[in-house]
Amino acid sequence: MANVRSAALTHPGRQRPNNEDFITFFEPIDPDVLQKSGSIYILADGVGGASKGERASQYAAQKILHDYYKYAEIPVDDRLRTIIRQAGNDIFDYAQSQDNYMQMATTVVVAVVRDSTLQVAHVGDSRAYLIHDGQVVQLTRDHTTVGEMMRDGLLNEEEAMHFDGRNPLSRSLGGQRDVPVDVTEPIQFIQGDKILLSSDGLTRYATRKNINDLLNQGEPDDVVYRMIDYANQSGGADNVSVIIVEAVDKAGAPTAPKGQKPIPVDWETIPTLPQNFVYREKSQRKKTTYARKKQPVKLPYLLAGFGIVLLILTGLFVANQLMTRFFSPTSDEDESIIVEETQSTPDVIQTDPGLVVTEVLNITSTSTNSDLLASPTAGEGLLVTEEISTEPTTELEIVVTESPLITPTFGTDQTGWCIYTVNFTKLNEQCIEHNAVGGCKNSYPIDPSWKNMDIICLIKCKFPQKYNQWTNIEIEGVDYLMTIIPENTSRSIEHGEILKFPGITRNNCESAGGLFEPDQ
Repeated sequence: MANVRSAALTHPGRQRPNNEDFITFFEPIDPDVLQKSGSIYILADGVGGASKGERASQYAAQKILHDYYKYAEIPVDDRLRTIIRQAGNDIFDYAQSQDNYMQMATTVVVAVVRDSTLQVAHVGDSRAYLIHDGQVVQLTRDHTTVGEMMRDGLLNEEEAMHFDGRNPLSRSLGGQRDVPVDVTEPIQFIQGDKILLSSDGLTRYATRKNINDLLNQGEPDDVVYRMIDYANQSGGADNVSVIIVEAVDKAGAPTAPKGQKPIPVDWETIPTLPQNFVYREKSQRKKTTYARKKQPVKLPYLLAGFGIVLLILTGLFVANQLMTRFFSPTSDEDESIIVEETQSTPDVIQTDPGLVVTEVLNITSTSTNSDLLASPTAGEGLLVTEEISTEPTTELEIVVTESPLITPTFGTDQTGWCIYTVNFTKLNEQCIEHNAVGGCKNSYPIDPSWKNMDIICLIKCKFPQKYNQWTNIEIEGVDYLMTIIPENTSRSIEHGEILKFPGITRNNCESAGGLFEPDQ
């Protein structure tokens, strides 16, 4: 059984009020369950609008999860076809019986990892990719009009992503009874391989090259957030969900089940089921670290190490006894002297960060080695007295005070990035007089509720000295070339959007109400 590292995440996107995607998975640790069924990963993208799509995707994912482990004696490929088709029939029958749920349906893509093999089943346009040796292979085919055109050779991947016509689903769970389910043959899944399950909220923007680049930017827990951010920064026109599974060595074997435990589901319990694996802001995320399992120390090595330490200690003891016997003073009239150190000491001695030694009050040490008196350099930097001392003493008194940490400051004329968060509450008053074809609010766009504004207007208002000078600005990571904006590209910005303006001085940035970030 291949050990795996996995992560899942979902987000409503930037233009949808609710999330009709639903994701779930289960990774058992019971050997018998692993041998018969392995681990399962499910992503469903509901259609129909509002609660219709939400209920359809939740029901399909939970139903498939439960029934997959319930019918463990059926071979995996037949099991997937049967339970996915049955989930689709349940949705179709329910929609026909409810006046408010007509046209309720969902896509689904399912991946099963078992005995170092992978099998994928799907209906609709949610996708599965296998990443092996740096190559990204799409394991599913979109059941859509555009998908059929791609298979017929009428469109390539880039053309399909920018297709302007309608792209309805040709297959979905709930769209018809007994829908055909595509299931792959078993595929080898070995250490280093990765699986990506994704809704079209990501794949409408990301090519296979984009996907490969994102997957190489960290661990699955980090990459799922990068993929959600990439989709939202590219437009966020739809709900977006991703599941990443990576095969790892056995040193990372889990000690507890992971994911959602399979439970029975019906139409009455669906509203009470929480959405899984929701997007969290950076401040709320928990950092997951992965460590190899510690290997137990073998007894022979432990005993050998103990023996070596014992020999070293014995040797040191014998050497000390010999030195004491043969090199100790023989005269009964050996003198003892007090050597009072008067060496100059730095005014400030740096110790731990945040602490500074500000004063050394007294340093006195005693030596019993009479050879010091005979040394021509013994008195260099030292005051030697012939006071007799019976016991050597050492006193060191140090006064330590706390020193405040130094915070870097930026000059008011230093240039860098100005990070500006759009706040229409303030802009309504501050920018009303700055024209973008007649005024920010009144002319572009025609929106009495003041929900958006022209980006050109914002630049004129907040950074007039930079207007017509920039070659680009970065809006949440997406570059907009200000001199060549295509006519069909939206120049509208929304409340709460984060903008990054380059080449701004600290003074101008703070005057505009932004957060200054110096150039590196």
